[in-house]
Amino acid sequence: RYTEGITFWNRKTNAQITNYPKLHKANGATKNSNTLGRYKQTVRMFKNARRYMIDGDENLKKKFSSYFVESLLYNVPNDKFYGSTWQQIFLNILVYLTDVFNRDAVNDFVTQSEKHYLIGNYPVQWSKQNAQEFVTRLNNLWVNY
Repeated sequence: RYTEGITFWNRKTNAQITNYPKLHKANGATKNSNTLGRYKQTVRMFKNARRYMIDGDENLKKKFSSYFVESLLYNVPNDKFYGSTWQQIFLNILVYLTDVFNRDAVNDFVTQSEKHYLIGNYPVQWSKQNAQEFVTRLNNLWVNY
């Protein structure tokens, strides 16, 4: 089987990176439909939280890429996107993510294209340490905001 994608090389590491933008977009649209339109808005909410946490820090920007944040949320079960307020949805997802990291149950998480595992040591993956730090910082933001 063949899946259309794109490949490019990282200028700093010369590592080959393959992405599947059409599949990424189609899977995001399906997830959005399956959550009654809440997925895309929730991703925006978490990316806004990310931007607030980063506050111009280039190191944090690299550790918590927008792409990885979106892929992290792609792995959240659809029922966590339901709540009477956006705050409740944010909290549902935060509780879920905290739980899966506490149980070390994120190894099967995938990118939104579903072509790569999200957590790992390859250029197209998020290190478990950085992903865990992101969730920890989200919890701190929730408690102290």
